[in-house]
Amino acid sequence: MNHEDPSRPRRGGRPATIVGLGLLAAAATAVWMQRDTLVEAWTRIEDPPLWAVLALPLSTIGSLAIGTVLLRALLRDIPDLDRRDLAALVASSTLFNLLPLKAGLVGRAAWQRRHQRVPIGRSVLVAVQMAGLTAAAIVLAVAAIVLAGPSGIPLPAIWAGLAGGLLGLGLLPHRSVGRGETLVRFGVLLGWRVVDVAIWSVRFVAGFAVIGIDLDPGAALALACVAAATGLVPVVGTTLGVREWVVALVAPSLAGIAWEQALAAELLARGVEIATVAVVGGVATWWLWRRSFVRSERPEDGGAPSAS
Repeated sequence: MNHEDPSRPRRGGRPATIVGLGLLAAAATAVWMQRDTLVEAWTRIEDPPLWAVLALPLSTIGSLAIGTVLLRALLRDIPDLDRRDLAALVASSTLFNLLPLKAGLVGRAAWQRRHQRVPIGRSVLVAVQMAGLTAAAIVLAVAAIVLAGPSGIPLPAIWAGLAGGLLGLGLLPHRSVGRGETLVRFGVLLGWRVVDVAIWSVRFVAGFAVIGIDLDPGAALALACVAAATGLVPVVGTTLGVREWVVALVAPSLAGIAWEQALAAELLARGVEIATVAVVGGVATWWLWRRSFVRSERPEDGGAPSAS
């Protein structure tokens, strides 16, 4: 058995440093490229309601938290996954996804492969599963909007009942689940995605409230679905400049709001989102950089076991 001189630097230290510096540079680039959006968004705020000002950054943080829950659940069989690392990966990849070509997903897969022994194929599968949950939530949202009219039941009540019912599946006794365990797990994960869509609906209500427009729940949920669907588009996804125009162009038909007003509201909300993700994602990137050093200094047999 070979023993290394502890005074010599580990071979993994230099690649970790290069990756960390690259991530920090990409984060800075993402923010710098959209500096005009940030300035324009903030200059539109005159006398906004306090709840809306708080809801915009908090909704972004809430979505990041739900993304962490879903990532942990989908990788539940991978041993020794640090929840802090997963939360940092979600925040950091969200920041990098502001750049074209899904840079955040690529970076997350590479980091997990190197430091958490998660195969690239598994990371791709998780990304597909998350996209599938989003698509299923969009279908449920369309059904809820259609049902709310003739039934007379308020849309928020339908959506809250749906989320509660799906999340409540996780409370079923193990014996009563039996062979339906996979279906139950899918239902619980879908419940979290339903909550995420609700958070995005609140984000749209808050964004329009800041510029003095009251957005009804149906329109807010519809716009949230449009934003979620835009994120599913390969390559561009959540890239800056795409979602804003899509929302603005569909707002007249879905919410009866002029596209100029919708664009202003979305630019403002997007500016707050960028600022929030820049702070949270920047800290997360720094955390992952530091963790790269720690993990690179571990003995080769001291990391997490390889997952098949």
